[in-house]
Amino acid sequence: MAQVVVEPRLDKANNKEWYVTAAQGTDTIEVAYLDGMDVPYLEQQEGFTVDGIAWKVRIDAGVAALDYRGMVKSSGAA
Repeated sequence: MAQVVVEPRLDKANNKEWYVTAAQGTDTIEVAYLDGMDVPYLEQQEGFTVDGIAWKVRIDAGVAALDYRGMVKSSGAA
């Protein structure tokens, strides 16, 4: 049985495109983190010129496809 997942951020470029992915647990992509740090780096600075706090957030990661058959993108063209 297929599960339909809707993600509105994917529709911004082209609402005709669609994606299909393999079953959960199938190796499709691998994510590696710099120095094994798999949580975001957070830094805060209290405002002096404005009332509030400024945040800097970053995560250093690389992603590689393991198997092209695990994910497919269609342009939606017939």
